[in-house]
Amino acid sequence: MNLRTLIHRDIFKKSIPIYYGIGYKHLDIQSMQYKMFAAVWKHINGYRYIIGYWFGENKESLMAEI
Repeated sequence: MNLRTLIHRDIFKKSIPIYYGIGYKHLDIQSMQYKMFAAVWKHINGYRYIIGYWFGENKESLMAEI
């Protein structure tokens, strides 16, 4: 099951908002290079739960992953 399927399942069954964000110049510790960073998360009972995160060369490649 891919991330997009999980997100749609959570949105339609539980009505919990899911958020995503993209940041610039974050250090990818695997390559030791600064890249763009994207994350998807949700808030439940005041806690932030990370669903997934990615590093990419540009915004388009990150949006394709999400």
